[in-house]
Amino acid sequence: MMSQTLSSKTFIQLIAGCGAMTGFAGLFATAYPAFWGEAGLSGYPLFLHAGIAPVFAVCVTFLALALAPRHAFARPGSFLLNVSFWMILAASLPLILSSVLAMFPIFGTVDQRRLLLTHRYCAAALSVFLVSYVFLSLIQRPRKTRPVSM
Repeated sequence: MMSQTLSSKTFIQLIAGCGAMTGFAGLFATAYPAFWGEAGLSGYPLFLHAGIAPVFAVCVTFLALALAPRHAFARPGSFLLNVSFWMILAASLPLILSSVLAMFPIFGTVDQRRLLLTHRYCAAALSVFLVSYVFLSLIQRPRKTRPVSM
């Protein structure tokens, strides 16, 4: 019986994927109550959200660089899976930029509010695309058959 070994590239992608999914879960858990309320994030949930966000951003960036060739539209594969992947990246860019730009004193009150709304709606779009990407990845995963041992 042959043992399967992970290459270092695959292992790093696995770690980055787990980091991105864990980061997304943490960000979602801290921001979900504030998304539906008018109060917004404050206190410890805000500290957790701001602490988890850089890890998520680094993991998403790494996965974008590592998985982009696999999700090129010229390659055969699921069109919806590829669209979900690219829409995750398209939603991630303004999501990250809106929070980073809000930290600089170059925007007034009205523009700060627009950045917050951009961040909020991009996060909602990212959530939808990420869930669809994971769902499509799971249903399209090739199943391996194992021989029955006696």
